[in-house]
Amino acid sequence: MTKRNLAVLIVVAACVLAGTAVAAADNGDPGVPPMNDTDSADEAYVSDDGSVILASHGGSAAETAGEFGMNVSDGLVFGSFQQPVETNVTGAFSMAANQSQVNASGSLAMPRPETLQSLDVTVDSETSAENSRADMDLQTTVALPEDSQQLAMMFDQFTTAGSATMTGSSFETQGSAEWSAMTGMEAQEHSLDLQATDQGHVLEVSQSYNVSSFAAEQWNTREKAVQTLEGQFMMVAQMVNGSADFTMDSYNFESGDSGGHLDVEYTVELRGIHDFLRQGLLESLAQSGAFGETTTEDLDVQLDDVAIERVAVDVEINQGSGAASWNVSVDGYDQLALAYMDAVARADDSGMLENQSEQFEKQFAAMEAADLSQTGTWDVTVSTTSDGAVQADASMQQRTENWQAYVSERNARDLPAIGTQQFSFDAATEGEQVVMDGSFLVHQEDMLDQTLQSFEQSFQQSSSMTGIEMNPFARLSAAEFVGSQFDVSVNETLVTADGYAEFGNLSALTSLMDEEVAAGSMQQIYVDAEDETPTTYLRMENMVDSDNPDEATLREHEMITEETTIYLPGEWETQSQSVMVGDSGTETSMLLPMADDDSQQSDDGTQTDEDTETTESSSDDSTDEPTDEMTDGETETTADTNEGETETTEQAPDSTTTGGPGFGIAVSVVALIAVALIGSRRN
Repeated sequence: MTKRNLAVLIVVAACVLAGTAVAAADNGDPGVPPMNDTDSADEAYVSDDGSVILASHGGSAAETAGEFGMNVSDGLVFGSFQQPVETNVTGAFSMAANQSQVNASGSLAMPRPETLQSLDVTVDSETSAENSRADMDLQTTVALPEDSQQLAMMFDQFTTAGSATMTGSSFETQGSAEWSAMTGMEAQEHSLDLQATDQGHVLEVSQSYNVSSFAAEQWNTREKAVQTLEGQFMMVAQMVNGSADFTMDSYNFESGDSGGHLDVEYTVELRGIHDFLRQGLLESLAQSGAFGETTTEDLDVQLDDVAIERVAVDVEINQGSGAASWNVSVDGYDQLALAYMDAVARADDSGMLENQSEQFEKQFAAMEAADLSQTGTWDVTVSTTSDGAVQADASMQQRTENWQAYVSERNARDLPAIGTQQFSFDAATEGEQVVMDGSFLVHQEDMLDQTLQSFEQSFQQSSSMTGIEMNPFARLSAAEFVGSQFDVSVNETLVTADGYAEFGNLSALTSLMDEEVAAGSMQQIYVDAEDETPTTYLRMENMVDSDNPDEATLREHEMITEETTIYLPGEWETQSQSVMVGDSGTETSMLLPMADDDSQQSDDGTQTDEDTETTESSSDDSTDEPTDEMTDGETETTADTNEGETETTEQAPDSTTTGGPGFGIAVSVVALIAVALIGSRRN
């Protein structure tokens, strides 16, 4: 998975969290307004244009306060909520996204765990068309539990340093390690150096170690030592269907009361190791059933160029201390990777991996042409203190050579462009707290569209379902995401979450609900959780015949039951609630109903006062511009009279009926759209 795709998945994961906090979720968590199990409305407000506003009210007060809204014509989804809490964690997080960029930052302060005596960690990385690098530094001290302190006292210090380098065709690593402890092993030395030749491999070995009295009989003469070692390597040669030529270069054995001490140096010429390793890999793949017989034969041919060039290991152990070093190099690893990818693509009947295999091959070709080299280095020290704590000091780096040439070679092969990826993270103990700060940025032109297109194609190839109607990634692509923002903060008493998302064609998502209902199309949804009983308003267009909105026909709709109170045109007024969303500069109007106090309705929809007439006001005519004094998240509400002569500012009606905010189908659509609530301040 590429870093770009990973970043998009991180965004989606964050959106799910955003949706949970912002969309008045129905998970029943304490303090969150619960959604009831019914799809029916408590009231239905019918307009003379055939649209209907369905209202459902919460049955119990919740500590959470806020609002959630969606306006399909404006392509806007927004929310703002506050939740009282009791916590000793404080912090803030903000995420912004648009078609080409994801940008996030945050900070967090939490109590320092008792065992964490100190911490200072810094991570910083960047990948762009100009450079690719990464750095990490860590210093920390951790107190061990009492039952582990005795073990810690036996260990003194461990240190390792080294590097690993990768090019377009080779991999090399070299490094060293040292350690010391209160108790140690017997003194011994081992040195092994395996190098490739035209005929096979040559192994040079030097060993010095104690031999027990039980095994001394096999080593106490040169002839016996040769026989023992030669027998071991001949057995290996037989296992690999190869051969081995053994030569003893130096031998010395000193007898003692407990056995003796052996010093030997010898050389072994080995043939067949390459074929043995290749055959072992092929057999493993064949047994897995992942590839067919023809594919495995092709893989066999492609592995000819893979070679272990050198493996050198030195180990020296003394009383209470030790040291080791290594040097390993493998040539032609690109052929192994390409052969494996090619075999996987051939065995894949869906064809999903064929394009990836071709890109993989082009990528290695670009690395070779640019002479790209990527090197990672490390230096780590772990030690114990006199009071039973463990200290760690580590630094790691990753650097590249000829990176810009590699980017040019990628572009020449029409590979996906290298975007910009930046990540930083800092954490440190400050008194009795751990304070963390972090940020990441991913930028690439049309990143979201490219990612959705890739997922859409994969879904089509792996699923029997076809068409945009059944492909969720196709629906998200058709929704034409514009940008979004999500902000959350927490202190000792309150969690606050705000977010919005803009789309060019939000109906591509809301049509999921339209397909499930008998009549009408979803236009707006608004959840008001400011009062003691939260209320959900769902506006459906073209739900009834505008010329003759028949009540009996209305009650045939699955969202309107016999218990639903129906208000026909002329029996209610429309409030146009203007909402300025965050700092996006975007304003939207939400149409909310208000029944005339003089026009009371019974559950069967009959009017009790025939002398009162009201008309529905136009939302466009009733919307006032917000004043400069309005803060983010505040709303301005106006209600028009039936004559349209006067305009008064009123609040939304108090909710009085029981039941939670309903409309299960609508909530399902909202949950899908909440996935896009990434929270982004657009550039």
